[in-house]
Amino acid sequence: DAELARAHGISVAAVDAAAGEIDVNPLRRLDDEEWRFVLAHEMLHAALRHGDRCGGRDPYLFNVACDFVINGWLEEMQVGTMPEGLLHDGQLAGLSAEEVYDRIAADLRRLRRFSTLRGKGLGDILGGPLGPVGAPGDCVDLDGFYRRGLAQGLDLHDRQGRGFLPGGLVEEIRALSHPPV
Repeated sequence: DAELARAHGISVAAVDAAAGEIDVNPLRRLDDEEWRFVLAHEMLHAALRHGDRCGGRDPYLFNVACDFVINGWLEEMQVGTMPEGLLHDGQLAGLSAEEVYDRIAADLRRLRRFSTLRGKGLGDILGGPLGPVGAPGDCVDLDGFYRRGLAQGLDLHDRQGRGFLPGGLVEEIRALSHPPV
C-alpha cells in the first residue's frame, strides 16, 4: 500500500516483527534479485530479534549496525543482488552487530550519511519489543517461533551440504538456541 509506505516514511521496506509484517513500498522499482535481497534482509532483522537486542543503545544506530552485518552476510552468501546505496563495509566483516555499533558510535559524523531500507535517518525495524502472543499456552510466542525456524533452517542447510554460511550468522543462530545468562 503506497499510502501506508508514505505514512510510515518507508522508502523501500521495513519490518515489524511483533506484527509479523514486512512493509514494502510498491512504488519502488527493483528487479527480482534486488527484492530477494531486501526481503531476506528484513526477515533476518525479525528472526535475529534485532529490535529486542537493542537494549539501552540508540535504536537507529543499532539498526544501522545490524544493517551492515546483515548486508555483509547476504553479499557473502550471494542472496539476490544488493540494491544500490545500502550499507556495506568490508572492513566490518566478521563483527557482531554490537561490535559494529561500538565502532560506528565512535564516529558520529558518519551517522548523518547512513540510510536504511526505510530511508535516511530512519530505522527499518518497526514496533516495540516482542513478547508472547495471547495467553500463555495458547500458541507459540514469536521468540520461540523465530528461534526454532532458524535452528531448523541451519540443520537443513547442514544436512543437505548446501555450501558455506558466514561464521557470524551461524554463531548468532546457535546462540539463540541457548537461554540467556
